[in-house]
Amino acid sequence: MNTTAIINDYLEALTERAEMAGDGRLEYVMGFLYGTLKTLKLQSYELESLQRDTANLRELIAGK
Repeated sequence: MNTTAIINDYLEALTERAEMAGDGRLEYVMGFLYGTLKTLKLQSYELESLQRDTANLRELIAGK
């Protein structure tokens, strides 16, 4: 499997599992994603990319 296929498979499985969690879907997804990100041991380039994505999300939130 290539990187895109692995990521898509992960997101599909996470979505299916979150739907099973009922009302706690968002909390379940965020907790699982947090655990996954922590285990990846991201390097400086990946962390910088994550920070840029976070900044973009914050701009979208501010602009609502």
